[in-house]
Amino acid sequence: MNRRSSEETRGIINDAALRVFSRSGYDGASMRMIAGEAGISVGALYLYYRSKEELCSTVFKGLFNEFRDAIAERTREISDPAEQIRTYIGTYMEMARVHREFIYTFNKDKGFAFGVEWKQKLFVELRRFLNGIIRRGIDEGIFADIEES
Repeated sequence: MNRRSSEETRGIINDAALRVFSRSGYDGASMRMIAGEAGISVGALYLYYRSKEELCSTVFKGLFNEFRDAIAERTREISDPAEQIRTYIGTYMEMARVHREFIYTFNKDKGFAFGVEWKQKLFVELRRFLNGIIRRGIDEGIFADIEES
C-alpha cells in the first residue's frame, strides 16, 4: 500500500491550494475544489485545515518563507552590500513574477488587511534583514548615512 506521510500530504494540499487560489481567487475557491486538485477527499482536507482561511494563510506564509529562504541563500556568499540589495530586489521580483496570479487574486479578493497580524511579523523580519545589509553598507562606507528631517 502506498501511504504518504502527513507532511507529504500537507505539501500536496498546499500546492493544490496555491494553484486553485491562483486560478479562482480566494472567493471563487472552495475546499471541495482544493481537495479535488489535491486528489483527496474533502473530509481528509478538513483533517489538515479547519477552514479555507487557515489554508490560505498557510499558503501565504509558505510563499513568504520561500522568499525569505531564497534571499538568505542567494545573499549568503555576497560580501558587497550593494550587490546584496540588488539580489534582494531581483529575488523579490522573481517571486512576484512566479506567483503573480496568487498575489493579484489574493489581494483583490481578501485585501491587504487579511492576516495583518502575521503579515506585520513577517515584514518586520524582512525589514530587519534589509536594515542589517544597509547598516553594514554604512559602516563600510559603501552607503551614506542620511538623517531624516
